[in-house]
Amino acid sequence: MLLEKLIKPVTSRILAAVRSLFSPQPQIQSWSRAASRPVFFFTSLLRFQTLLPGFDSDVFPPLTNALSAYLKSLADLRELKAVLAELRPLFDTESPAARRSLAALENAVLPKLVARLRALQIDPSDQQHIENFTSVLEWSDCVDLGTLSALLEGEFFPKWLGVLFDWIHQSGVNLQEIVAWIQGWRSLFPAELLRESHVVQQFNRCWDIVNDALDGTNKIDPSQFRKQVSYYRVLQNRQIEEANRKQRDVRVGPLADE
Repeated sequence: MLLEKLIKPVTSRILAAVRSLFSPQPQIQSWSRAASRPVFFFTSLLRFQTLLPGFDSDVFPPLTNALSAYLKSLADLRELKAVLAELRPLFDTESPAARRSLAALENAVLPKLVARLRALQIDPSDQQHIENFTSVLEWSDCVDLGTLSALLEGEFFPKWLGVLFDWIHQSGVNLQEIVAWIQGWRSLFPAELLRESHVVQQFNRCWDIVNDALDGTNKIDPSQFRKQVSYYRVLQNRQIEEANRKQRDVRVGPLADE
């Protein structure tokens, strides 16, 4: 009873602070040039997550909504990344509620990265606005690599592989130029992202296209990779593939023992 009497007033004050600071909603827009104020507020609240037993159920939902709204209000990607990088280490990752909150914050950011990739036009003869691509790759140390690779798999690689396919099937192409082009794009990727298994698969597909064209076998159907797919659809497909793989392993395991 004593603990409850001590905790409830603190929780109530935190909730009141969240509601007062984030209502009305237009007030959030005025912070876009003064990020330190709300960031300090958020970091102060997150320090209570391991102290208050009711933080997960009572505080995290409105706090996550407020954080997501604030992140969406930031137009500059570098400023947005700096804020998220400052907040992420403060979450208690042992808490399921904290992990769900972090996932929600990523979801608030990803549409901005998607917009950058969709604005990117790939042109080997005159590549422009490469910053639309590199600004997304800069998030490799702040967003889960599996999620970032799903975003690239759905939004970037279909366009990139399609351009490669069309280019290498033109008459009189210079193979050295194509290889240099591939290596040039690959050099933009951070090392940890290049090691991510799904990114490895995409570059393997790239070399499959090159080898197929050189061999003249023409077995690759470009429609398999031209269609852009939303990153959450890519993540869903990966989960389905992983579940199917585990089922196959379970069925094969006993037979192998026999």
